[in-house]
Amino acid sequence: MLGSLLCSRQALRTLESQDDAGGHIFNMEGAGSFGDATATYAAYGATKSSIPQLTATLVEETKKSPVGCHILSPGMVLTDLLLSDSTVLFRRFFNLIAEEPDTVAENVVPRILEVSGTNKKIRYLTVPGAFLKIVVNAIVNRNKFFDDKGERISGDDSVFDEQRVKKQY
Repeated sequence: MLGSLLCSRQALRTLESQDDAGGHIFNMEGAGSFGDATATYAAYGATKSSIPQLTATLVEETKKSPVGCHILSPGMVLTDLLLSDSTVLFRRFFNLIAEEPDTVAENVVPRILEVSGTNKKIRYLTVPGAFLKIVVNAIVNRNKFFDDKGERISGDDSVFDEQRVKKQY
């Protein structure tokens, strides 16, 4: 929470102080954003639960500012945090709803670049989209990322780090 507060404050100061004042602040939602429990990730969930409130407050406080404040919701992304202590059962669920970071980025980055105004919510995965994705992947891509033993499916091991997360650089 402290990081989101301090970074938002500094971003706002910087964006307002530039000769061509203005810009956008995006706060990232995640598990816990809607107040749901995040077992084994209490600090993460508690921090994420504060993001909607922080962003709503920033929107109110910046009404006369050229800076827009928004929420970015990437959905379930295959990251170190997600995979670090995941069980076989969780990994099988990830096949149904999760995505690689670059797939999410290809979708949300163009939308971020086109945003105007304030108080926008850019979501990679909506609730109806999640249900559709689960049904389709259960039928078509049952083992999209992981096999039935929870092992990463890959034709090229060099694209993954030691945690089996896809390298981004």
